[in-house]
This record gives sequence, C-alpha cells and structure tokens, in this order.
Amino acid sequence: MEPLDLTSGSLGYDAVMDAHLKKAIQMVEPKDLLAYEDPLGLPGLRAKIAEMKGVDAADVIITSSSQQALSIIFSLLTKPKEMPKIQLQQPSYFGVIRLLREHACEVFPFDENKLPDKVHDGSVIYLTSNFQSPKGGFLSEEDKAHVANVAKRSDAWVIEDNPYDELYFGDKPSTIRELVPERTFHVGSFSKVFGPGLRIGYIVAPSSQVKDLKSLKINHDLFTSSLSQRVCLNALVGEPSPVAVTPDHIFLNQLRRKLKEKRDDILICMRQELDSAWSWSCPKGGIFIRLVLSPDFWMKNVMVNARKKWALHIEDDKFTYFDGRSRNTTRINFALHGVSEIHSALQRLNNSTREDN
Repeated sequence: MEPLDLTSGSLGYDAVMDAHLKKAIQMVEPKDLLAYEDPLGLPGLRAKIAEMKGVDAADVIITSSSQQALSIIFSLLTKPKEMPKIQLQQPSYFGVIRLLREHACEVFPFDENKLPDKVHDGSVIYLTSNFQSPKGGFLSEEDKAHVANVAKRSDAWVIEDNPYDELYFGDKPSTIRELVPERTFHVGSFSKVFGPGLRIGYIVAPSSQVKDLKSLKINHDLFTSSLSQRVCLNALVGEPSPVAVTPDHIFLNQLRRKLKEKRDDILICMRQELDSAWSWSCPKGGIFIRLVLSPDFWMKNVMVNARKKWALHIEDDKFTYFDGRSRNTTRINFALHGVSEIHSALQRLNNSTREDN
C-alpha cells in the first residue's frame, strides 16, 4: 500500500508552476548575486508587494520566511522590562506558539469566534484574519473593525499573520491593517504561492517601527537571499503581456482557479467517503480543510490506526493550541494530492475511524 501524507503544508508538484519558476530562475543574472542587499529587501520586490497590498513600499520589509518575520516582531515587542500580554487566536500556527514559549510571554488564548472585547494596555493581539489554518475561516468586516477598535482604545499592537491572502476564491479579502495601520504588523509569505523553498516572507510595518525592525533584521542575517528575492520578483512580474492584465494577475488567477477546483473535488470526495463520525469546514481560500471527529471517538487512536494499518499520516492538532491538548480535529491539505489519492486517503481515514469504535 502506497503511503499517503495529509500533514504537509506544501503545494505539491504542478507542471504550470514548474515552468513558471524555471523561467523565473533563468532570468536571474549571476552578477546580481555579488553584492550585499539592503536589509529591508530588494527595492523592486518591496515595490511589487506594496502594489499588491496597496501600501507604501517604505513600510515593506522582506524577510527570510514569515517565521523570521514573526521572530523579529516578537523580539521588538518583548523588549520592554514588563513583558506584554499576548492575546492569541486559537487554533494557531505552531511556529508562533514556539516563539511565545521562547519569550516566556503571558498568553491569553481566544477562539476566532470569541474575539477579545477588552485587552490590557499595550497588549499584543496575534491572529490570522483571512483563511486561518486549519479552519479556513476569516473574520467578517465587523470583526475586523472590532479588533481595530480594541487596538486603538488600548494602544495594543496587532500582528496580522496572513500567509493565504492571495489564495482567495471569491472577492479579495480586506485586512485589519487597512483599518489601523499605525498599530498593525501585517505578515505575509510566498510559501503558499511559489513554494516554501524560496523562504520569502515580508512585513508591512507601522512606519514608526521600520527602523527598529531593520536593526533586528540585521542581527538575524543581514539581508534575505538575493537569489530568492530575485526569483520571487521575476515570478511575480513575469514577461510582458499583450493583454490588459498584468502577468502576476494571470498567474495568480490561474493558481486560485486551480485551488478552488481542488477544494470542490475534495468536498465531493468527503461526502462520498466519510461517514457521520466526521464533519468539515468549507474554506473560501487557503489550502486547508478542517476535519472534526465526533466526541464518540478519540483522534489519537484514529491516528495510530491510520499510520500502522493504512499507511496514512494525519496531523495532531495539539501543536496548534497553547496548552498542547488535542481538540479531536485534524486538517487536510487539498492542494497537495490529486483526486484519486484523496479518495484513497479518505477511504483509509474512514476505515481507521471504524476500527477505533
């Protein structure tokens, strides 16, 4: 039986993406790698991100992955002698939970459906406002305005960690930064657009904080890889197009259509293969679907059965909660596999559930 892995956050192989990245790599000139770059990032890439996000390029900082972006931001915000109190949306990215433990922060978790009404002055609110992993949900316009107002009232900082903003299946989503730019660190990534191997992330920072973030970036690695930045920029800009749509929009629109088709395929597969022990989300963007297991079953047993008897690897959700306890859920990356593999994976998952009862 061929092993199947549903735990990865990768996009998987795609022939169109392969050709697109090959062209972007071939466009890089070796002479462009012989000098040190600005710690803030390649001007062209900063300008392109600014154009995509509708911000000032001077507020954009290129980082070596979104994990580094978060590390730099938390290093900045945890400098005061009195450690800030962290309001943490759950479930959450496991990388930020590791950072919070490293900085020994005082953490107050909240569910995305129960946003904090009041926070301590100077607090930090960490969340993903669009297509949060693993639910794939997003905050309504009212909820985003609520977070922005809480930040204003309490002089709180918002860390808006949104790696899936460009992977939307309907209208382009708004951000909290648009409402309160002076209090928001907006974090993005190209790991879910071109692939994690490029290690390109970015921060759209409050103007008042750019200088300090630049200093911390220098402490980390001086500057982000020239090669990776140029490949990313080339992939975004592409070649001149005869139509009145920029090349990056052509590529990104293709990617969005493909991901939406994959999401629709896996929803059909779930209705066909999974029984009433399971329920699931219907994301409007991103690459993940959240599966919720009935309380009549225990996810740990299902995971063991899946791995040992059915060569299927599923993810433990305990790493996405600050207390390290499972909530009997898992996630599936619908971008990673084809329809036949997803059918097989869901059949194996359902068999694993039955064997737990």
